[in-house]
Amino acid sequence: MKRFLAIFLVLSLIIYAHSAFANPALTLTVMTSKDIYYIGEEVKINGTLTADGSPVADAAVAIEIDNTTTAEPYLIRSRPTSTDYTGKYPVEIVEVFLSDQWGNPRSSVKQGDVAYFRVKARNNEEIDHYLTLIPYFQVNQTPLVIDIGPAFQGQILRGIIYNQTFGKTTVGTLSGNITGNKKFASCFELGIAASYHANVTKISWRGFSELSARAKAIVYNSNATDGAPLQLVGVSQEITLSTTTQWWNFTFNPPLILPTGYYWLGLISEATTLHFPYDPAFVPDHNQSAFAYNDNLYSAGPSNPFGTPTYLNRSMSIYANYTLIQDSGVDTIFPRPIPENAPIGTATIYANAFRESYPGCLPKYGGTVHSPDKSANFTITSMSGASSSEYQENSQTIEPLSVSGYYELRFKPLRANFTVYVSCYYKGEKAYANRTFNVKLPGDANDDGKVEGKDVGIVSKAYDTRPGDPLWDPRADLNGDGRVEGKDMGIVSKYYGTYG
Repeated sequence: MKRFLAIFLVLSLIIYAHSAFANPALTLTVMTSKDIYYIGEEVKINGTLTADGSPVADAAVAIEIDNTTTAEPYLIRSRPTSTDYTGKYPVEIVEVFLSDQWGNPRSSVKQGDVAYFRVKARNNEEIDHYLTLIPYFQVNQTPLVIDIGPAFQGQILRGIIYNQTFGKTTVGTLSGNITGNKKFASCFELGIAASYHANVTKISWRGFSELSARAKAIVYNSNATDGAPLQLVGVSQEITLSTTTQWWNFTFNPPLILPTGYYWLGLISEATTLHFPYDPAFVPDHNQSAFAYNDNLYSAGPSNPFGTPTYLNRSMSIYANYTLIQDSGVDTIFPRPIPENAPIGTATIYANAFRESYPGCLPKYGGTVHSPDKSANFTITSMSGASSSEYQENSQTIEPLSVSGYYELRFKPLRANFTVYVSCYYKGEKAYANRTFNVKLPGDANDDGKVEGKDVGIVSKAYDTRPGDPLWDPRADLNGDGRVEGKDMGIVSKYYGTYG
């Protein structure tokens, strides 16, 4: 019996451990506020995302709306499952804007011209990801028909690399000293890609003091011409040095953010003699001595700028610990022709970050997004160069706030039959859903794009009927109130002769 209980306990633990670490079961829903809309009405699309029954706040839902008549994407968006989420997504678009062909920001483009857009994306994880950038354009809540082909597709390199150092991490073979109430530093290169920055959290210095003394680590930037120390970049928290020879750690809180370049790493201390190991060295590229110091009262704090230094040909055993963080792993400029009949006024670009290659990245084919889209407004002016004041309604819809696990999208489509495809990726699992809806011309009972005698005939034939009556025809119920009467005939009369 004891053996059975032991086996049962082991099996239970295995089952529990498996369920505890299994990927969550995702459930994604999508709905529209109505099945049939009329031109000019706002379509509301919304839904929920849950994992094992609990709302998910830190995901993004890809939304693709296709015109089923043309079988082409009509709208591409990516909405968050909570507008309160402030964390980082795996890959995110950090900036998008209208530019010239060299990437300089612009505010407007003429009808019929080629517009250039610049998009920057960042990888927030320690692994490489695949990225496809898909743009979508809108004017006055209505999609603007511009090519939504990929603006970029390919790898985006890992964005975070921990436990990095720059400086001298080895113990020097020679011994030197310097008295207190001075600041002193050695010059080193932070050789990182221009698309990254270093978050410096700690500086480690090797040495000891003859008497107990307070000290702080200091960082100065370097003159690009001759390598001399210039402006003060950061000062660490204070520690007390002692007579023990060791690596002393000075912390920065918040972290010190540094771009690529040369920096002087050093200390400022109270009045005592500090001893430290070093090796002979120059500043590369400048043939400048790699050690600089001058008088500086500890109580006054390190001067800014450094001031006139005395130089020595030595490199202390001092180095910075940092995390390498990506600013923009992808920075691309892409062209798009603006239609000659594009509405004049404020337009919006939405940049979407998909996980797969095009067209498989689209929700219709099972594609998902890394993060919510990023948007920016720009102005379309007339071909004749007229002022954009001809049309000034803001096109970018005010996105509604959403609670955990809920997403929403509103827009105004043209007449067509539509299918909504939504998809989501979360913690190794994917979920999908879809729904259809129609947008019609008011009074167009037979949905042929015009209101004429045929529509009058449909409503007249079904007049004064309800569902279940022999002559009931749902097409005649134009206001959707479950009966055909004078109100429906009034709609036909009001819109008679219109096209859309």
